[in-house]
Amino acid sequence: MGRIMIAVAMVMTALMAGCGGAGSTLERAEAVIDSMPDSALALLSTLDVARLDGGDKAWYALLQSKALDKSYIDVSDDSLIVQAVRYYDGEGSDHEMQAHYYRGVVMNNSGDFRTAVVEFLKAEHLAEALNSDLYYAKSNEMLADVYYKSYNMERSIIHRRIAVESYRNAGKKTNELFAIVEMATSYDYMDLPHRSIELLDSIADQVLDEDSVFIGVYHSAYILPCINLGNNEESLKHAQLVQQYWHDSDYSSDELLLVFQAYYANDMVDEAMPLFYKAASFTEGVNDENIAYLRYKIKEYYNEIDSAYTYIKQMLSIHRERVQKSLSQAAALADRDYNEKLYIDELEAHNKDRLIFALIVIALVMLVMCIILLYRQKAARHRMQLESLIYEFKHQQTQLKDDVYTLFKERFLAIDKIGTEYFTGKDSDKMRSIMLKNIETELMSIVSPQSMSQLRNMINLLLDGVIDRMEAQLTFVKEQDIDFICLLAAGFSMKSIALLMNMTQSNCYSKRRRLKEKISQSGAADAEEFLRILG
Repeated sequence: MGRIMIAVAMVMTALMAGCGGAGSTLERAEAVIDSMPDSALALLSTLDVARLDGGDKAWYALLQSKALDKSYIDVSDDSLIVQAVRYYDGEGSDHEMQAHYYRGVVMNNSGDFRTAVVEFLKAEHLAEALNSDLYYAKSNEMLADVYYKSYNMERSIIHRRIAVESYRNAGKKTNELFAIVEMATSYDYMDLPHRSIELLDSIADQVLDEDSVFIGVYHSAYILPCINLGNNEESLKHAQLVQQYWHDSDYSSDELLLVFQAYYANDMVDEAMPLFYKAASFTEGVNDENIAYLRYKIKEYYNEIDSAYTYIKQMLSIHRERVQKSLSQAAALADRDYNEKLYIDELEAHNKDRLIFALIVIALVMLVMCIILLYRQKAARHRMQLESLIYEFKHQQTQLKDDVYTLFKERFLAIDKIGTEYFTGKDSDKMRSIMLKNIETELMSIVSPQSMSQLRNMINLLLDGVIDRMEAQLTFVKEQDIDFICLLAAGFSMKSIALLMNMTQSNCYSKRRRLKEKISQSGAADAEEFLRILG
């Protein structure tokens, strides 16, 4: 109620102080935007935007975009914030830094990760120049979020660490703790649950000083790492703490599903089901991989085999779509480093032009020999920069190749998981035989001649024709060896390969060992690369 009264009072003040003009209202909105964004929105709503001039219109666009974001209202259309970006561009000011940051937020909401990365990098560069620890942290936190969505956890963690340190320097304790919790989530996604729990434990003594929302987020981050480590009772304890600190309005569908999984992992299905149905209602009509997977687990629990198989297929379909989208986003992010370098070079070139002009003016007063000397120094600088750019470009090409190959392997993770589960459970009771047979049919389609040909072509494309080079340099490899190597390159486990190639697991390991020994002794030009693929 107090916040509402303050907002009303501020709006009335703005209306009564018309003689102060739009500038006065914009100043008032900027003064309260960080602590009371809803009040800032109320003030901004009193302005006649059509009558604002260029500077005030850009200021309004920046404040409106910032207030919406701070009010947790997602915007995916950049037509407003781009007005501020265009007006402030090149100033090197705090407003320019914020304009680039909030355009990055909007583009991230819209799914245009490439543009979002460029905008966040511009904001980060300006924040560093302006000594703004807060926006340096915020920019790196958003870069971490973009890389997290693109399945690049290593890069996400790098930016998250920078955000943690910068929030600490800025004195933003709560933001620092949130960034640490997000980093812990990334570690669990990388199959490092021990590291995730260590990180969460390291801030345990600081959590009780925070509000109930953060405490709920903190305990929810423990749930999956505990389940992945087989510590189901511990996961339930944290889930119950989440329920203790949060009201119904505090949950998103993802957080409800986390609590559901803790109860389900402890065979408390009756307590888990209401949570699941509530989470499912949030995503009704949306293809959600987690929902499909959990529906499969529920049907499996009740021995509804046909329904369980249906949800497995749905989960695989959604996963393929997500992987394809992530590959597309990876291609869009491929020139991220180039754009960053280009932007920095443009700023440096702008500053160099001023310096060169000043030097020329001074040189006109000096001897002609000084002009010749400056010209030679400039030529040497450009040559060094060109050599540096060539080296950086080659390094980026190598990094891009590794990143795309990693994403390519992730495409098969879901299928590999099914293959591993089938291998482990193929001798179980008859009740699951139907599902196993259906899964076997699905898996065996992977090693059809057509699928193997496509897999071979993809590996050749991503790894510079490595399979063709292998056949040319290694005369002893057979067609079955090539299929075996392709499955290894795609990321399949030995259990899955044993199933797909109708071999025992021990024979698979023996086959890989023999191939590695022969390749090591072959003297092939690319032997080291071939051995890396075999692992």
